Amino acid sequence: MDLLNRLSTVVFRLYATSHIRHYARALWRRKATLSWWRSRQRATAPAEARRWLDTKYALDPTSAYWIHHVEDRGSKDLETAWQLYERIIERMKHLTDAHEAVLCLFCAGGESGMLAWEKYWNRIRESQNGEIVVEWQGREYALRYGRHIERLEQIASRLDVLFIANRRSYTRFIHNPHPNAEGNVHMAEDIFQFLTIHPRTAVMLDRCREDAGRRSSTGA
Repeated sequence: MDLLNRLSTVVFRLYATSHIRHYARALWRRKATLSWWRSRQRATAPAEARRWLDTKYALDPTSAYWIHHVEDRGSKDLETAWQLYERIIERMKHLTDAHEAVLCLFCAGGESGMLAWEKYWNRIRESQNGEIVVEWQGREYALRYGRHIERLEQIASRLDVLFIANRRSYTRFIHNPHPNAEGNVHMAEDIFQFLTIHPRTAVMLDRCREDAGRRSSTGA
């Protein structure tokens, strides 16, 4: 019986070792295949993908609503849109104040992660003199990337609204400018850190925890 147990143990170990080696080889082949496919995809498909991205997410510096303007003010249409946007935020501020809530503004577009994505697709690049430029219909246009975030922060300051800054990089999908899983985690971390540290929101969160604790203790 003892011999049988030892034989079964040896067989099991051989079986497990074989499967571990098989799994390791399969994992290595998978990684090698993915690496080959990604390099091939980037080498053969960028032109087609770039055309699609430029159509769906156009960076048109000649647009009346170009938000990355170098000047302090954009076009007349853009300035009108910003004025309307400020009035909407002001109205939201009145409503939140009336309900003893705190309004916070947060913008996930135009930070370092988005800029890295734009540079990856060569939609935005640095010129020889160090300027950030975009090429449109054969011409180069200088731009002030993230200008809309600056203007949104200015609106928040004027209206006494809290503004959550982009402290982390919100990484993007390769073929899509939206934040991927890691980017969403970084956004959540920025928002959570702000809400738990800023005095106006931290006090409110503590109050909510106390209310939840009282309801839990009373069974309500």
